[in-house]
Amino acid sequence: MAEVSVVIPAFNAAGTIAETLASLTAQTFVDFEALVVDDGSCDATASIASSNADPRIRVITTANAGVAAARNHAMSHATGSLVAFLDADDLWEPGKLERQVEALRLRPEAGVCVTGALRVGIDSRPLGAMPLAHPDDLTRALLFQSMIVGCISSGVVRKHLLDAIGGFNPAFSQCADWDLWLRLSLVTQFEIIDLPLVSYRSSTGNMSSDVTLLERDTFSVLRAFFAADTSAAYRSLQARVYAAHWMVCSGAYLHHRRYRDSLRCLSAGIRADSRSARRPLGLPKRWLSRLGRQRRHY
Repeated sequence: MAEVSVVIPAFNAAGTIAETLASLTAQTFVDFEALVVDDGSCDATASIASSNADPRIRVITTANAGVAAARNHAMSHATGSLVAFLDADDLWEPGKLERQVEALRLRPEAGVCVTGALRVGIDSRPLGAMPLAHPDDLTRALLFQSMIVGCISSGVVRKHLLDAIGGFNPAFSQCADWDLWLRLSLVTQFEIIDLPLVSYRSSTGNMSSDVTLLERDTFSVLRAFFAADTSAAYRSLQARVYAAHWMVCSGAYLHHRRYRDSLRCLSAGIRADSRSARRPLGLPKRWLSRLGRQRRHY
């Protein structure tokens, strides 16, 4: 029985899975098992993963059911007291697991440990650091800004907590990670290591570029959160939270030149909270800032 179970969902990841597993086997912390769930891939993902000679790596093949279901399936086979998540196109720095396991040993009251992450392109070229915050009220901060505690590949969680909250909600895809962080934030503390120990791969073809899915998942997560009894302390924020995310969706649609959808979301945000009408005034500045960042990456 290993101390850490590493959960790796993989769908058509033949181009990246070998490099991902190499970053795993290079870890300075060695007491782990890895569960690669080939989620109905149509390529050589399973055979490439199986060709890794490290006996700590197991490959499980399932019918395609989505990333949340794949992670839950892996967790049902996990034997470790800690669960670490690693997506099949992301990479870990060698000392990542060692730092996190030690951090959780030193802080038994913390149930989750996350690290910073560096966003990289499909060619592994750095694109900039991902946001990482240390808010006083993590749940409140997560409600307004979903990506503030690192990507899912930065997370290590005590397994008993994952079991207690029911793991990932398979109804969500793009926002399943955010939903998990929200529910965990209500029941435990997060230990945050402010170092970029993960390379998070970004590409124009991944789920995060699907704005329609972003809108659907975002408000499904929020409806589920505010409907739960455990969220009672945050219900007074509901209108402001909804407005903030309508504005995010409006900006995302605008970026993809879907102007009608952008205006629809803008209108919904203003109806949810009239104070959000001021936000569009900052769009030109944000666009110029984004353009400057893009130019520095080329």
